Amino acid sequence: TLKDIKKGNDYLKKYMGTFKAGTETAQYHFSVYMIGMNSYNTMVAEIEAKGLKTKIKELNAYAASCSDVEKYLVQTIKAPAQKWTEDAFYNLGIYYIYKGEKAKAKETIEKLIATYPQSTKIEDYKGVLNNAIAKMK
Repeated sequence: TLKDIKKGNDYLKKYMGTFKAGTETAQYHFSVYMIGMNSYNTMVAEIEAKGLKTKIKELNAYAASCSDVEKYLVQTIKAPAQKWTEDAFYNLGIYYIYKGEKAKAKETIEKLIATYPQSTKIEDYKGVLNNAIAKMK
């Protein structure tokens, strides 16, 4: 349930608090990624439940209120690259679309394409760039 996901994020944040600056491990960075992704998935589920997909102003405002998505996914892409970094880039770009921030969405997806040119998902990323972002006002 969404409550369980939020509770899981609270536990991950406590775990992350056990690390001193400069001693972060791959497990720490994975926890950061998981909080970002849990927050993203919760946001998407709530957007669906509230019927906000076609109500652009309300969608943008609601996405903006989900600041943990941006906070933790940005931390993930700034950390040393891991196998989950590509997904963090993609979902951060989609978050910016939900939030209505065309420039940030475009920049994020362009950086994703430049960073992972050999990705098996490259055509999907180009599709987001050329369709969803291009059509934003």
